[in-house]
Amino acid sequence: MKKLLVPVLVIIIFALLFVGCTNSSNSSSDSSVEIINSNQQNSNSNNNNSSNNDTKKSDSNNASHKDNKDNNVSNNKNTNKKLDNKAEKLLKDIKEKAVKGEIIDYDFKLGDSIYDVIDKLGKPSSENYVAEAKGNYFNFDSYNLSFGCNKGDQIFEIRSLNKDLKSLDLNNVENFFGKPDYTVTTKSKEKIIGYKITKDFKILFVFNTSTYKLDHYSVLYPSITHNSMAGDNGREW
Repeated sequence: MKKLLVPVLVIIIFALLFVGCTNSSNSSSDSSVEIINSNQQNSNSNNNNSSNNDTKKSDSNNASHKDNKDNNVSNNKNTNKKLDNKAEKLLKDIKEKAVKGEIIDYDFKLGDSIYDVIDKLGKPSSENYVAEAKGNYFNFDSYNLSFGCNKGDQIFEIRSLNKDLKSLDLNNVENFFGKPDYTVTTKSKEKIIGYKITKDFKILFVFNTSTYKLDHYSVLYPSITHNSMAGDNGREW
């Protein structure tokens, strides 16, 4: 009987040991699963945080880009500000008269004789020769007019000093006429811009550089400033 009990006890002991090892293995496996799940959760959390941060940065960059775009649009609107009706009408009158070789308010024309002007307006306030301008200038102060003439007494330049011109500035003129064909700043601090109006005629606008308000303008007939006898090619502007 004792001989039978010994094998039975051995079998029972091995069975208990096997069950214990199995439980331990399952516990270890469960623990590993929990660790893996925990790591995955942390990884997902980090990925979500990174994604959220990237989204915030992207939104911030988009907002910044939009603000810059809006600012650029605003600046363009200011640069291309529409002329008011009074300024536009005055500039249209200037252009329409210039095409005919005339200035606003008068019918005196480039190429005419200065004596036609004197017959209508009387004796000029002053007369002087301007070498740089290639001619004699007859000034009619009470009429806000000045005429440049060649040696044949032909009018090659008519200047208007109409007081209404001071309501215009450099931006007004360039917005209406476009980019100038000619531009220069003189030693006397005047900015002059010019445009070709027809094949023969040009127009010059003269601004004070301290305000860039229009001081006066003139229509010009350059080809009749040429003096072949003196070998002088005359004026271009």
